[in-house]
Amino acid sequence: MRVISGMAKGRKLKCPPGRAIRPTSDMVKESLFNIISADIYDSIFLDLFSGTGSIGIEALSRGANICYFVEKVYNNIKYINDNVKLLGSIDSAVILHMDALHALDYFNKNNIKFDFIYIDPPYYNNLYVEPLNKISEYELLNTDGYAIVEHHKNDFLEERYGSLQKFRMKKYGETILTFFKEATDEYSSISR
Repeated sequence: MRVISGMAKGRKLKCPPGRAIRPTSDMVKESLFNIISADIYDSIFLDLFSGTGSIGIEALSRGANICYFVEKVYNNIKYINDNVKLLGSIDSAVILHMDALHALDYFNKNNIKFDFIYIDPPYYNNLYVEPLNKISEYELLNTDGYAIVEHHKNDFLEERYGSLQKFRMKKYGETILTFFKEATDEYSSISR
């Protein structure tokens, strides 16, 4: 696992041994950041279900202003801390050891909004549904912000969650990235 591009390009990231974590593949990560690259600089990024922080660290490496890392597994928090230190961006990282839904409540109470929210829960459990509904209910996306769900190709995502409208899907082998924005009339059809 490595940083693909930006100021920390090529740096290897720490990851626990075994299959306790399913890191996002380099191909998916590179494709994701190619899609959002025009808007990543100076953005506010949320890496929900962070694992070892690979996605959020990539965002910081490519110029995000700040990244919030949310992870409930304590052992993973240690990896996120170590990986952020490798990047040298500790001042740009906020690491929260908490459940994803409690974190969304925290952001709502503290009026923290995001340009990008990356949601990568364990596959097959529909753990993206409640976060998407809360993101909509709490209006946690800035204008023109994205919520992006990484999920297995067999997971079915609705067209809408509250005010969030699906507008793009990209498939990479077994993995799909599904993009949501606040619904407007222009997003009545989905571009693929």
